[in-house]
Amino acid sequence: MKSILIVDDDKSIRDSLTKTLRKEGYEIVAVEDGEAALRYLQNRPVHLILTDLRMPRIDGLQLLRAVKSNHPKAEVILMTAYDNVEIMKERVQDYIEKPLKRAAVVAAVRRAIEKQDPHYYDLTMCEVSVPHEHE
Repeated sequence: MKSILIVDDDKSIRDSLTKTLRKEGYEIVAVEDGEAALRYLQNRPVHLILTDLRMPRIDGLQLLRAVKSNHPKAEVILMTAYDNVEIMKERVQDYIEKPLKRAAVVAAVRRAIEKQDPHYYDLTMCEVSVPHEHE
């Protein structure tokens, strides 16, 4: 079973995401901030981290940097209610805008999990040459 760590300082969002993603068959752990997330990750790897951007102490971008440095195989999806240039500077692969929509969350999570599948084939990384027709 694929594991997801939800990180958000808003308990209602944590609870809603936990309920939604458990129904989709994922193992879920939810914590209230980036510090708790880093403590959890010291002893337990996860497949995906779904984190709020703006949180006290350690925000989503700081958490993203720490995860990419210490857990490079884990995927990270940022959630934000703000149009944030910082997300673009960090070259974040995926983010979800708040207010959250169930379909958008589930789709983003599936994309991130699929990237970890050894049979996943990313066509954007391939060079394609098309033969020219001879007249």
